[in-house]
Amino acid sequence: MKSQNVVYIQPLLAHFIQLFYEASKNKQIFLTTHSPEVVRYCKEEDIILVIRNEQGDSSLEKPIEKDIVKTFLENDLTMESLFIDNLLEA
Repeated sequence: MKSQNVVYIQPLLAHFIQLFYEASKNKQIFLTTHSPEVVRYCKEEDIILVIRNEQGDSSLEKPIEKDIVKTFLENDLTMESLFIDNLLEA
């Protein structure tokens, strides 16, 4: 039963993300997630990570701007798979 639910959730999630993109034409929207499925439907240039250092300070990073991430993507890895394998902070 669970795998059947995934079949229905994926198109809904894609539509949900598209609605966010449409709404963001007139305003700024932040969507936070720990879900690789959400990352799958976002544009690579729109993904921003919040990184916390050892002192507890946070900074924002765009993974697409890192050379190692660009190399991974050029070699047919997806942003979603890099997210799952925790390679976006590399």
